[in-house]
Amino acid sequence: MADVLLGLGSNIPPKSKNLKNAIKLLSKHCMIEAVSNIYSSLSLLKDNQEDYFNIVVMVKTDFSPLALLKFLKNIEISLGRIDTGRWNSRIIDIDILDYNNQIIDMKELAVPHLEMHKRSFVLYPLRDIMPDYKHPLFKKDIITMINELDDDLNITILGRLHWQ
Repeated sequence: MADVLLGLGSNIPPKSKNLKNAIKLLSKHCMIEAVSNIYSSLSLLKDNQEDYFNIVVMVKTDFSPLALLKFLKNIEISLGRIDTGRWNSRIIDIDILDYNNQIIDMKELAVPHLEMHKRSFVLYPLRDIMPDYKHPLFKKDIITMINELDDDLNITILGRLHWQ
């Protein structure tokens, strides 16, 4: 089984419920190992979008990387996600951040996530559940990546997500 880190985000209410629903659907075919605190942050565009709620979830899965990607896209669609363009409001977004600490470079999928090291809303929740995580490509630890952030997007910890 592969150890996988997933980043989940929502900025269309009810944001916490959207995250909970996504985890429940994930748990049907993946073993949920850990769920971070919920964090609130500005949108990447710093526009008039509602703040995002983000978490990182660690799972174990038998899915290959591409099969997992397909499964995650199906969860997004089943929860009502429609394509509104890059970095726009969304009911749910689920990204593969890390897959077994491998480097995957395919047309359909790049892992580790290409922007994870630049995003407070990934690094802070990841630190909650894997404080010793080291980026497989850049060989940097969480604290180093957090310290190198250009902007933390006003990230705020909101507390635990009770999803079970």
